[in-house]
Amino acid sequence: MSLPCDVEAKVEADGVAWHGDGRTYRPYEVVEPCCEVSVTISGGSAVYGPALMADPVRFSCGQGITNVDKPIEEQGLKHYSGGIRYMKDIWLEELSERVILRFATLDCAALVYVNGARAGILVAPPYELDVTNCMKRGNNHLEIVVHNTLRNHMRTIPTNSLYKS
Repeated sequence: MSLPCDVEAKVEADGVAWHGDGRTYRPYEVVEPCCEVSVTISGGSAVYGPALMADPVRFSCGQGITNVDKPIEEQGLKHYSGGIRYMKDIWLEELSERVILRFATLDCAALVYVNGARAGILVAPPYELDVTNCMKRGNNHLEIVVHNTLRNHMRTIPTNSLYKS
């Protein structure tokens, strides 16, 4: 995590202190994929509020790996808006007449790659794609990149209106 200026800061992840030099802070040990980071900043008596920092705090995170068998809310991504890449290798002894990818529960746009080639984009039901021409005998690498809308993020913004999904 990087702060935009030299200030006195106390940084913790799930109550465990990080070490830093006044601008850059790192955990002593690897933190859990889902943790709460707390930043307490003080700049003396002359400076307070938004005047403490002219630029935003920046977080640098490694590549995240999610567990597809576990609900996304339990992995710290309840309000995530953006893209997620799912990858799977499938072994085919022989090619059948047609190979169709069907997504039973998909409520966002999906970009599909098979063996590194772009196979198609799915944006509306039925979420099906004929990938026969992309498949081969043996190992086939599938990548599905899904992108949702800002709906999840917008739920975190306080409003005077009542919104129920």
